[in-house]
Amino acid sequence: MKTIFPSIILLSVILVNSSFSQKINQLQKTSNLNKTNVVEHYSKFNINNISTFVYNNGSSDLAPNGHSGFIYPRGTNKGAVFQSGLVWGGKIDGKILVGGSTYSQGLLGGKVLANGTPQDPSDESVRVYRVRPDFNYNLLINEFEDETFSYEAIKSQYEKDWNEWPANDGAPFEDVDKNGVYDPAIDIPGIPGAAQTLWYVANDFNEETVISMYGSTPMKVEVQVTIWGYNHNGIYDDVMFKKYKLINKNSKDIDSMYFTIWSDPDLGDAGDDLVGCDTLLNLGYCYNGDDEDTVYAVYGIEVPAIGFQILQGPIVEGLPGEFAVKGNDKIYGKKNVGMTSFSFFLAAVRNYIDPDLGNYTNGTLEFYNLMKGLVGETGEPFTDPYTGLNTMFTLSGDPITQEGWIDGVQHKPSDRRMVMNCGPFELKAYSIQEIVFAEFAAPGKDRLNSVTLLKNYAEKLQEDYPNIIITPTAPNVSQLEPALEPKESISSEVIEMNILSNPEIENFSEAGFTFQGYNIYQIAYDPSHKTSGKRIFTFDVVDNITNITGERYDPITGELITGVIFEGTNSGIPEM
Repeated sequence: MKTIFPSIILLSVILVNSSFSQKINQLQKTSNLNKTNVVEHYSKFNINNISTFVYNNGSSDLAPNGHSGFIYPRGTNKGAVFQSGLVWGGKIDGKILVGGSTYSQGLLGGKVLANGTPQDPSDESVRVYRVRPDFNYNLLINEFEDETFSYEAIKSQYEKDWNEWPANDGAPFEDVDKNGVYDPAIDIPGIPGAAQTLWYVANDFNEETVISMYGSTPMKVEVQVTIWGYNHNGIYDDVMFKKYKLINKNSKDIDSMYFTIWSDPDLGDAGDDLVGCDTLLNLGYCYNGDDEDTVYAVYGIEVPAIGFQILQGPIVEGLPGEFAVKGNDKIYGKKNVGMTSFSFFLAAVRNYIDPDLGNYTNGTLEFYNLMKGLVGETGEPFTDPYTGLNTMFTLSGDPITQEGWIDGVQHKPSDRRMVMNCGPFELKAYSIQEIVFAEFAAPGKDRLNSVTLLKNYAEKLQEDYPNIIITPTAPNVSQLEPALEPKESISSEVIEMNILSNPEIENFSEAGFTFQGYNIYQIAYDPSHKTSGKRIFTFDVVDNITNITGERYDPITGELITGVIFEGTNSGIPEM
């Protein structure tokens, strides 16, 4: 039997002077990358311990001010990833083409219309949509603490995106009445069971935009991107999921195609990072090279490790007994392609130099070599310095046991970029290929223990997927609106709060969930030091159920264990 702890706020005194119209203006910016001036829209993923930016031109994790935008833990303002994106490459009539998003983006927001032309990227409907199933009654504390907008503006945007959810364009939703048509009054937009879902559609039809990336001309694809996450008070609080659906809108097939998860991780101090890969887990990861990170140390917390893990790769032909996973479906006779190569970039170091932006020979062709697991500049194989053998997986050793090819030996810790590749596969004319991956962080007790914990997370993700998509969440339960009565005091400010009895909540029992008690949280006063609310007291039902167990991180061993996630005392619910 699952239990419910509706959260209430003891103190929330943050004054934000923002209007809804100001929010829309701030969510739009003009590109200055020598491309056609277009409106680019972004929103934030911030439902759990991760806070980051999502743009409708394919870019992720970059803050609008040009700094690291993937903040972990949320509320600390400590960046873990500077920027990331998905890149793809393939051949049309034998010519190599590359598109997607790295430091430059080859996409514009908008779908491809029925007449084969791209949607106007300045259309108001061309934006990043964001929904959460409980927005109408939730206090939206995560968003209010994490964004510079009023509660009313945040809620208003959630309502707008709910009502205008582009299900007809491919955005996922829970079809409650099973009629195949999205109805905002009945159905629930987003990934079923997710606590927050973001969605947008983009295309690569603008030649000037695509050339500015790596010098390639367009493939003519539409890209539908879904990003979602959970807040289950477990490891999924440190994870966000990304699904890219590529639709070939060209009349020609794209063959010898690859997906690349590109990232520029910056764990606090960008100058002391190391990277690596785990071939069994389809995992690329970044960890700190020094025992202490100067940026994270300011908060008195250990630096985490950050990872990208392929959970569902593109589909290719398989053996009769094999099957491919596509969401919750199994396709027999097919198989998913996992990580097929891994490499990294180091500034001004031969064999590890970033491809040039806007240059076909030193950009597109070099990146395509990397996709095939080869040295970008030369097209030659990488050589493992320990075995002397050719390899498609650089830095695949174990930093915990110090076995194999590990980072930090040939090259000291510094800024790194990672390239995780997946292919080859075909994208036939007017057909679809998908990739699903997780981006996540793990907060260990030291830099190497963070790697251990990250791999434990990866094992769990690999085991759970795709069932995590349909993990049941607590049904909708209205939140309380406590009465706050401040009183003057010589030494401190005293807040009185009356908890009004609510039989609808306290007698709740539905879908395996029962009411168990109330949590009381305190929220930081100073908006410049906003952190997650601190739980200061729990009132729970007298029923001999005191501790609620679940999967959590043990800070002593640095391992995932099953332990207590809520502590009760059978204190009873006060009668008011």
